[in-house]
Amino acid sequence: MAAPLVLQGIAFALVVGAPMSRTSGPTDLIERLRIMGMEPGLPTGEPFQRFVRDQLDKWGRQIRDAGIQPE
Repeated sequence: MAAPLVLQGIAFALVVGAPMSRTSGPTDLIERLRIMGMEPGLPTGEPFQRFVRDQLDKWGRQIRDAGIQPE
């Protein structure tokens, strides 16, 4: 089973956002990401940590409630 989309988004932010937050990145790439509704860069600090914890709690609870087991 694939990871929930929000967790995939978090992984994307961690892998792609970190390098982009250190540089301005290629302008065309940044513009394409914005067109797709993304804001390039990596959120940091307590708000991002809280978001990740909340999402892990939310999806973990839904997975447990549905009785989903790892394959």
